[in-house]
Amino acid sequence: MSNLPANPFKSDEVAPRAPTEAVEAFRAAPDDTILRVRKNFGGERTYTYSLIKAGGGWYATGQVHAGKRLNSQDVFKFLTEGRLVSLELARTFQEIEV
Repeated sequence: MSNLPANPFKSDEVAPRAPTEAVEAFRAAPDDTILRVRKNFGGERTYTYSLIKAGGGWYATGQVHAGKRLNSQDVFKFLTEGRLVSLELARTFQEIEV
């Protein structure tokens, strides 16, 4: 057994099954869709994440999900972990000169 503290972001609770409409909406979203997600896991701190759809899959920032390809069901599970504070769709981009 490890002496590391428990990960406060991981729960053994079974996530609810995503409604078919939600799964289809995430599946149908075009590549380059970017969502900003704010979540709270108890306490006063709110965490901000980004979800990006690329190559037909979703990717999330944050230690738990970083670098892992998420399917539509996984996206729903990600959104229902903790308390969802806000969900925003990026609609405009500002070009940065390179």
